[in-house]
Amino acid sequence: MATNFGYQDEDKAMQLAGLRALDRAAKGLDLLFKEKGREALVPLLDDADLSVRVFAAGYLLKLMPDRALAVLGDIRLRGESEVRVTAGSLLRRFENGTLDM
Repeated sequence: MATNFGYQDEDKAMQLAGLRALDRAAKGLDLLFKEKGREALVPLLDDADLSVRVFAAGYLLKLMPDRALAVLGDIRLRGESEVRVTAGSLLRRFENGTLDM
């Protein structure tokens, strides 16, 4: 979803639309399946695509912080520039208490 909805697109409006779509999808899981909804994202933490992994980890920070923080920390150290920046931003927002995913 991250790639298909414009995460790596250079058009900022497309990126924002993609990020909003990802947010709606995660919130839809919350509505449909309550506390079990985001558990559907757990297998994505091992996806080969780092874009998928970074967003899955972001949406799982509150559910399983230890695992999600480890994934984000690893991506921040070794990922391509786009995902490194995203991982770093998610980590900072989590540490500051401003993450609203």
